[in-house]
Order: sequence, then C-alpha cells, then structure tokens
Amino acid sequence: MTNAKLKKTKTREKEIKKESNIFKNNVSKKVEFIRMPTMSNRTYFDVFYNLIDCNPLHQRPAVEKKAGCEKSVGIITSILNGENIGEITLVKTPERKDKQYESIDGGHRKRAIYAFMNDEFKVNGLYYSELSKEDREYFDSRELSFIVYEPMSNFMKGWIFRNLNKTTDVNNQETLNSFGDSKIASLVRETVRPISANGKITLPHEMFEKNSGGENFKWTEADNDRLNLEEFVSRVLYRVYDDGKIGSRTFEELQKMFLDEKVDIVKLKKELYKVLDFLLLMAKSKYSCDVSAHQGLSKSEMNVLANFYFYMNETRPNWYLDDPKAFWIQFKIVWLDYWNDKKRPENERKFSELVDFDYESKEVSIAEVFKSYTTDYYHEEKQRQCIKFITDILDIDEFFTTENRQRAFTKEQKQQKLLEQGLKCAIDGQDLSWSDAHAAHIEAYAEGSQTIYSNLAMCRNVYNWDMKTMNLNEYVKTEACKKLIQKMSLL
Repeated sequence: MTNAKLKKTKTREKEIKKESNIFKNNVSKKVEFIRMPTMSNRTYFDVFYNLIDCNPLHQRPAVEKKAGCEKSVGIITSILNGENIGEITLVKTPERKDKQYESIDGGHRKRAIYAFMNDEFKVNGLYYSELSKEDREYFDSRELSFIVYEPMSNFMKGWIFRNLNKTTDVNNQETLNSFGDSKIASLVRETVRPISANGKITLPHEMFEKNSGGENFKWTEADNDRLNLEEFVSRVLYRVYDDGKIGSRTFEELQKMFLDEKVDIVKLKKELYKVLDFLLLMAKSKYSCDVSAHQGLSKSEMNVLANFYFYMNETRPNWYLDDPKAFWIQFKIVWLDYWNDKKRPENERKFSELVDFDYESKEVSIAEVFKSYTTDYYHEEKQRQCIKFITDILDIDEFFTTENRQRAFTKEQKQQKLLEQGLKCAIDGQDLSWSDAHAAHIEAYAEGSQTIYSNLAMCRNVYNWDMKTMNLNEYVKTEACKKLIQKMSLL
C-alpha cells in the first residue's frame, strides 16, 4: 500500500471512530422503518403530497430559486424516460397537527414532481398539461418508492440525512443544519431566515432583511444559497460561544457547539445580535454614503468587520462608536488603498513589500495577502493580521471612545418616543418606520450630553448620521438638512 493510500485509510478510520462516538453519545435506541407500497405520481399529487413537509428544518433548504431549475427539469426528464429516481425517505410526525410526515431525503424530487404536475415549469418546451394524452398517462402511472421511519429524534433525522448524502455534495453548513431543532441550529436559522414553526413565523435579524422584491438581501450583497450566510453566522456565533475573540474554528468544533444542549441560548443570542447590530450599523452607513447606488456589505467586508468588533472588545472594553458614517468612510478608504494597490503604476505602489509570515509558503506582497485575508474564515493569525493592516493606518481613537458613560437609549425609550411623535420623524415630519428610525441625542452625546429621555428624538437614520455632533434643533435650520430632506422626499 502506498503512503498516500495508507494515510487516506488511517484518516477514514479516524473519521469512522469519531462518527461512532458521536452516534453512541446521542442515540438511545435503534430506529425502525417500513417500505410503503409504491404509489403512482397521480396518487402522490392528488393525495400524498399535502401530508408531507417536503422541506423540514433538518434538511437542507431548497436550492432552486424557482420552479424549473436545471435539477428539477432533470428529475422530470428521467421519469419521462422511464428511469428510476430512487427511494424517497420520510419520517412519521405524530407530534405535528399540520403534517403526517417529514422528508428526510428526496425533497427536491417531491417538489419537482408536484410543481411540474401543477404546470409551474416546462420540460422539453411543454408544460405538463401540454403533454400528449399518452405521455401524461405514462407520467401519471410512474411509481414512487417510499421508506418511512417511525418517529425519531432530530439528531437521528440529521444522522440519516447525512449518511444518505455521503456521495453527494453536502457542504459543512448543510450538515450542521441537519441537526434539526437543536438550540444552536434553531438560533442560526432563525437569525438569517423566517422560520415557520408551531403556527408562528420567526423574524430574522434586521441585518438579513430582504428587499421589497423579496429576492435579495437589503444590507448584504451575499446570499444564503447553500446556507452561505448561516455558515457566516455559525462562525461568528462560535466566537461568542467559545472565547469572544477573533478567529474561526474547525468544523469539528462547530459540530460540538451545535450538539451542545446545555448552552445558555438567551445569552448567546444577545451577544450574537450585538455583533450583527454593529454590522447593520456599518451596512446602513455604507448605504447612506450613496443612496442611489445602494449596495450592502460584501461577504469579505462582513467578515473583517466582525473580526474588528471582536478586536475592539479585546483591546477596548466598553467601547462606543460616536460617528458610524465617518468611521465607515475612513475604513473603506483604507480598505480600497490596500485592495487597489496592484492597479497603481509600480513606482506608486504603497504595499508591494513582500511579507515574512511563517504561515505563508510563497513570496507575496502585503497588498496580495490583505486581499486574501479579508475572506479567510479559518486561520486566526491571518484574520488578526488583516485587522492589524487596517489599524496600522486607521486611527481608531478618532472614532471610538471607551468612557463608562451610557450612550444608547433603551428599546423601550425609543419605542415610547416614536409613539409620542405619532410615528413621525422629528426632523422631516414624515411617516417613520421602526426599521428606519434612529435614536438621536438632541444635545450631542459627543459634546458631553446625557442619555436621558428628555434628550431623545427619533429621526430618520440618514439625518442622525449627517447631523454628527450638531445640536438637533440647530441642525434642522441648516441648508444641508433642508437639501437632505428634499432628497429623501424624492426617493
């Protein structure tokens, strides 16, 4: 046996041992299943589909953006060609009133068949209703095979899902998501996307608010395809869960967190949301710089800013950001200075010096490593170095204070004030939604004013950023304010 094969064999033996230990620690009894009598597509469509939750929490979310994606067309084509599309795996759910079964595997197949028979997409240029009578009858009569498990724990649902998908492309976060409604898995999902459970729909953190069309996220350029954003949230959450410092961890450590049922989930959520509140503040600052060409934070910006948040917690406890927009502008100037260095003429480059880091195996410039480090989610030293590159240039003391003076108004104070104002902006007098509202100090906090109720006014966020350290009553009289009010009225 070659060294490579021997190494691969030993690695797999370790994986099997690790999986076996996880299984033993989380399973109390064996599961049981039956093979149902096969049923036709027609029976499935008319009767059985509505009894099944085809996309439960423990299964990866539907990857198809809309009915008729390439995979859906491939499934229907296979059926029309007489091919077997394999067994579909379900589990009984006696605890649920709305559905009798949940999908463990085969959700895409079930959704594709139903959508096609519902005329939601074409195959070979034809809707289902446009097929010839002979082809429709043939499609209707094709048999589906189901394996149905008796009720089981969420861990076992995820375990079976992962084993069924050993040979398919299931990424790390999809594996973590398959831990059903574990405390951590539920928190991560509900932070990023609305989840319907027990007749209620949870609301995600505002950082993951969708735009008016509901297709893209408003405050980030990233998407949640293949659970990309949930993986980001998981990694941020692990930092809170572990030590609250910069750096991601291994998949095995993330998995351990997802299986930890003794966590104080209320405390973890509170700390996680503090990080996301900071990212949201930066996203809104980015938006306010150019409303007409709005772009949310990129995945790399989110990653670096999350690390920056933890860096501030480490180095400056009790820090406050006095002027978010001004900080964002300077942060982005430094970012672009590194990012675009290679585009400059050679004699004008600032960051062409080669780095001498133990963890770099080849000669690369500062500009090159900065760019690559902004998207690093695994290597703590690289993430710390990325923050150092920024703080070497950016004077953070210009934007952050560390006084033990309360700066933020409470949520209850802000809600009460907004209601007192008749849900109107204190500056332009127009309707003001909670998501667009900012708590402004009438007398500027940066000038030494107190965070007391009489010094609070609720206004549109763009005014609060533009006002900076001005007295609110003086700001409304300025030409800058009048122009901004006019600009906002045209949007």
